[in-house]
Amino acid sequence: MDQPTLRELVIKTVLSPRSVLAITTFLFCYIANILFRSLRHKKVFPVFGDKNDPAGFRDVIRDAYKKVMHPNTFYTLPTEPINNVIVPIKYVPEIKSVPETQLSFIEHNYFRFIGKHTTIITQRDHQLIEKGIKIDLTRFLGHTMFVMQDEASWVLQDMFGNCQDWTPIHLYANALRIISFVSGRVFIGLPMSRDERWLKSTIEFTVDTFLGGKKLSEYPRVFWPILEHVLPELRRVRWHYKNVKNLLQPLLEARLQDMEDPDFKRPKDMLQWGIDNSNGNERNIWWQTMFHLKISVAAIHSTGISLYHILFDIAALPDTHEILRQEIADVEAKYGCPLPKVGLTKLHKLDSLMKESQRMNQLNILTMTRKVMKDMKFSDGTTIPKGMFIGVASGAVNRDAEIFDNPNEFDPWRFYKLRQIPGMENQHQFVSTGGMNYNWGHGTHACPGRFFGSNEIKIIVVEFLKNFELKLLAGAKRPENNYWGMEVRPDFGAQMLIRRR
Repeated sequence: MDQPTLRELVIKTVLSPRSVLAITTFLFCYIANILFRSLRHKKVFPVFGDKNDPAGFRDVIRDAYKKVMHPNTFYTLPTEPINNVIVPIKYVPEIKSVPETQLSFIEHNYFRFIGKHTTIITQRDHQLIEKGIKIDLTRFLGHTMFVMQDEASWVLQDMFGNCQDWTPIHLYANALRIISFVSGRVFIGLPMSRDERWLKSTIEFTVDTFLGGKKLSEYPRVFWPILEHVLPELRRVRWHYKNVKNLLQPLLEARLQDMEDPDFKRPKDMLQWGIDNSNGNERNIWWQTMFHLKISVAAIHSTGISLYHILFDIAALPDTHEILRQEIADVEAKYGCPLPKVGLTKLHKLDSLMKESQRMNQLNILTMTRKVMKDMKFSDGTTIPKGMFIGVASGAVNRDAEIFDNPNEFDPWRFYKLRQIPGMENQHQFVSTGGMNYNWGHGTHACPGRFFGSNEIKIIVVEFLKNFELKLLAGAKRPENNYWGMEVRPDFGAQMLIRRR
C-alpha cells in the first residue's frame, strides 16, 4: 500500500472533525472576546465627537464636560491615532501617582508619536533623560539664573537692538530662537550654544519628528519601516543626529578627559548631566547625541509656544505694561540686578499673567495621558481595561464657570488676587499643579522642566519689558489659536510690533 504524502496527511489532519471543531471553537472565542471588549467599551464609555472632524474636538470636549463631568461619567474621545477615555477630574487623585507599570506615560507617547520610527520618545532612555531634568537641572536652578539673564540680555539686543522704530516681527519663529539661545547657554554652553549648526538641529529636530510621525500615520503600519528611510522629514531626523553627533563629539571627548583629573569639579551643565545619567553610556556618542536632542524636544518648543502666548497677551493689554515694569523695578530695588532666584519668585503679577495666559492657551486639550498596562479599577467600580488610553480634559477645566469667574475673559491679575487671600499666598503659581490647574499634568509625571521653563520665560519677559515696547499690528486683534485633535496650535505666521525703549 502506498504511503500517504505529507500534503495528504496535513489535509487529513486539519480537516478531521476534531481539528475543525477545535479551530471553530478557537475562532468563536477569539471573535467573542473582541466583541465583548468592544461592547463593554461602548456600554461603559459613551463616545463624544467624530474622528473625521478633529478640528471640532475642543468644542466636543467642552460640551461633553458640561454633560457628563459633573455627574462624573467616563467617556471616549475618538482622537487620532488612538481613542482616549476621558477621566473625570474627581478621579485625578486616583491616577496621579499610579506607577508606570500600570498607567504608562512613556508607552502612551511612544505609541502616539510612533517612537519606534520617529525616535521622538523611546522607552529605554526616557527615565534617564527625565532624571537629568527633574533632579540635576532643578537642583541647580539658582546657578542657571545668572547665566540665563546674561544670555537673554545678549540675544534680545542681538536680534532687536536696532529696532529704533516700530518693527514687525514673526513672533513664533523668534520666540523659538530666543528660547534656543537661552536654553543652549545652560545646556551646552558657549560657544556651541550660539553656533547656527547646533541651533538648527535643536530647533528643527522636534518639528521634523512630529511631522514625520504624522506622515507615517497616513500609511498602513506595514510600510512604516520602509517609509522612515524615505519620508523627507524622517531623513532630516537622521541628518540632525549626524550633525549634533559631529558637533558634540569633541566636546564630549574633552570633558571625559577633564574628568580623569583628580581635582576635576563637575560643571553645572547638561553635558555633564548627560554623562552622569548615561547608565554606562558615557563614551557612547550616539547615546549622548540622543540625550541632547531629546532634551531639546522637552525644553524648546513647549517653552517657546508659551513665550509666544505670553508676549502676545502682554501686547494685547497695554494697560499692564507699566504695572509690570513697576513690579520689576520694585523687586530689583530690593533684591538686586541681575535677579537672584528668590527675587524672580516675587514677581507675583507677572506670574499671574503667565498663568492666565496658560489657562487660556493650553498646549493640549488633554493632559495626564496614559496607556493602561493593567486593568485600572476606580473607586466607583469603573474598570478601564488593559490596552486602552486615558487622559484628563484640562482644557475644559480651564473654562469651567464653577471654578473660574468669567472663564472666557482674560484677567491678567486673576491669580494675583487669589494669592492675596490669607493662607493662599503660595498657591496658584504658574508652576502649580492640581486643584484648578492640570495644564502641567499632575502627580508622578507632572512636567519636570516647568520650574526651569518658568524661570526662563520670566527672565526673557523681564528683558523685553525693561528694554522694548510691544504692541499689536494696527487694527489687529490678538491671534486666535488653531485646534486639531488634541493639539492647540498658535498662529505660526502671526506678527507683532516691537520698538526699543
